[in-house]
Amino acid sequence: MILKSFHLLEGGLMNNMGRIHSSLAGCSTFLILTIILLFISSTATLALAQANQYQSLKGVKFKDGSVIMGTVTQLNVETVTIRLNNGQTVVRKFDDVDTFIKRDDAVKTYQEAKPAASPAAVAVPAAVPPAAPPTTAPTALPAGPAAVTEATSTPPLSGDAHAVQISTPQVATDSPVVAAPIISAYRRGYFALGGGSGGDAESSNGRMEAGAYTVNHSLNYLIGFGLTVTFERDDTPSGLLDYPVPHSSYRNLGERNYGEEWGFYAKLGFEPINGSGLFIFGLGGFTIGQSMILAQSLATGWYYTQSTDTNFYGLIGGGIGYFGASVPISLQISYDNRMGTTGMLGFSW
Repeated sequence: MILKSFHLLEGGLMNNMGRIHSSLAGCSTFLILTIILLFISSTATLALAQANQYQSLKGVKFKDGSVIMGTVTQLNVETVTIRLNNGQTVVRKFDDVDTFIKRDDAVKTYQEAKPAASPAAVAVPAAVPPAAPPTTAPTALPAGPAAVTEATSTPPLSGDAHAVQISTPQVATDSPVVAAPIISAYRRGYFALGGGSGGDAESSNGRMEAGAYTVNHSLNYLIGFGLTVTFERDDTPSGLLDYPVPHSSYRNLGERNYGEEWGFYAKLGFEPINGSGLFIFGLGGFTIGQSMILAQSLATGWYYTQSTDTNFYGLIGGGIGYFGASVPISLQISYDNRMGTTGMLGFSW
């Protein structure tokens, strides 16, 4: 009777210890996954912000009056680098910059009109007698508003009179206006949900993903981050006790999957055919899952958790997706080594 009570007490203590150990292991796994997710997300967000810090600029106006429309890719105290819509790169001195043109600005370039005629030489008479009244005769005006010419002459006195001709150029005010090209370059965000099955996890799964992609660039790219989790991965029997067998009369049933498998991944892709909306991407990350050693008591037939282990698995794969520039939807299909084939449907903004 005393021995039986001792075994019951030992079983109760081991039961409580096993449950406490399982709870701590679950909390530590969730905490590690959350910290890693926040770190990677913040790092990637900072990198994306740095890569797009000049996206609000669509051109540069220089002090010589020239305007170059394009995407500012680099800017420092020495030079400014501009990528044109055709892929060419222009580098100019920063000291030559007059102002930067933002995407919300309406921009026009004006071609300055040159004078229609250069001023003619002015001939001054050597000596004009003051007593002789001058006679002024208007001459024919040339066609157009470019210039107005007047001729003033005096009658010859003592053979030493000279004609004075004054030409005044007029600058045309109706200069031709040329609209500058505007390059539309911006990015869109998206959110998607999906699921699938297969892979080394050997179970169905679901995933959630968010990211951004560019449109109207010479080369459009895609970046995204996601979480994935398995369903029904656990293959332990019902009534499992979360502690080892409290006696030596048992048999070992081997390793089993214990609980679900969680994962985090990053996605990076590009648009091979510009303007098609079809992106080819690769993805990589990791998953976390627990395994356990299953044992069965020969005396009672009960199942016990002899030990547990937390495993990290690498996740790698790729796929193709449609991300609309005008239609706010996204469709994706991908395959990776842990979760198998997965489809996703989402919306963009």
